[in-house]
Amino acid sequence: MTKPSFDAFTFGRLLKASLLAGLLSLMLLSFAPIPAAAVESEACGTSVMQMGMRAVGAGFRLGAQYMDPHYRGYRKPVRQEGYGTVYIQHTGRDFIKSIGTPVRAVAPGRVAYNTRGTPGQPASKFTFIRGSGVTWAYGHILPAVRVGQSIRPGQLIGYIANPRGMFPPHVHIGAITLPYPTRNRAVNAAMNAGRAFGRTPGQAAANARRYTMDPLRAFARAEGRRC
Repeated sequence: MTKPSFDAFTFGRLLKASLLAGLLSLMLLSFAPIPAAAVESEACGTSVMQMGMRAVGAGFRLGAQYMDPHYRGYRKPVRQEGYGTVYIQHTGRDFIKSIGTPVRAVAPGRVAYNTRGTPGQPASKFTFIRGSGVTWAYGHILPAVRVGQSIRPGQLIGYIANPRGMFPPHVHIGAITLPYPTRNRAVNAAMNAGRAFGRTPGQAAANARRYTMDPLRAFARAEGRRC
């Protein structure tokens, strides 16, 4: 019986095929979705679950998180009303619970502004509370507080409502690192109450970091943790 030959030509072909397979694997990995673990669930010894319990009590589910890689517009540009075609960074943490759920302040502050919402979409309202070095943005709620009111942690500030027809219902909590709302055109061109925008993914991420911070870290600082 003749033994199969294994010459240099055959070895070269096998080596080439192996290298191509390895290169293809790396390319596929580079386009694979970033796992959920890429989003921080704990900061400075404080967990996102603690933050959620403070805001809406037990029984909630987590929605989109801060700079979430699975958020619409993170990887591919999308059309955003008022901003054109842009990449998007989600600048808050969403806690999913039923319509009518009481929403409580996660940190102390003073109510700076309640948005009016839009006709037929009352839950597009945001309540902004300044305190602990940031402007807290609570979105998709029906406010139960007035401008100028002093707020303590755990105090009722509103109720979860239908978030502009988007389901499931949730409260969006963000931490904006400047007084907000603002008339600064550069800021308003780069972000709104819950998102940051950019013509490239890098620009969207830079705007998110420039004008906001992870609300979990802001919550930890408000709790006296060193971050």
